[in-house]
Amino acid sequence: MNSLCCAPSAVAAVLGRLRTPQFLPVHATLEDALAQAVARPPYLRAELPLGPSVTAPAAARRFVRDTCWYWRLDEADDPDDPMERAWVQDLVDRAVLVASELVTNAVVHTRGPLRLRLALRGERLHLAVADHSPRLLRLAADPDNPEAEGGRGLTVVEQLAVAWGVHHPPEGGKVIWCVLER
Repeated sequence: MNSLCCAPSAVAAVLGRLRTPQFLPVHATLEDALAQAVARPPYLRAELPLGPSVTAPAAARRFVRDTCWYWRLDEADDPDDPMERAWVQDLVDRAVLVASELVTNAVVHTRGPLRLRLALRGERLHLAVADHSPRLLRLAADPDNPEAEGGRGLTVVEQLAVAWGVHHPPEGGKVIWCVLER
């Protein structure tokens, strides 16, 4: 990733007004640029193809947890702050649960190959599960019914995500996506 450092203040101001820093980070000093270079990149993406098996949700949970670890999403900026550590771990736990629910729905209701995609954009973690079935799922009619044998997956997603939805790509099938915030 490229960045600019030590630019004269007039140049940095013009670049800021042009919204250049979202594409080319501008840093006041070399130390700031180097510190940012070892921090998390502003955009990351990972994908896992899965088969329609009962082991797919467990594989999805491992993939999400491992990817979050690799992207250092489980690290607090201030490791001595127990509230920040809990808050950071909460994001990873929510991501694992949401991925498990989305993959379980895809396995149970579509019976075909699927893909789990994670993307980190700034402070937002995007999760999506793509399958080959155009059939839409619905929220559970009675999510409070303890006797129900399932049907709560999308309700869980709706409660944990800041946004979620369904996209029908031109090549067919559907993508159920959601966004989690740190």
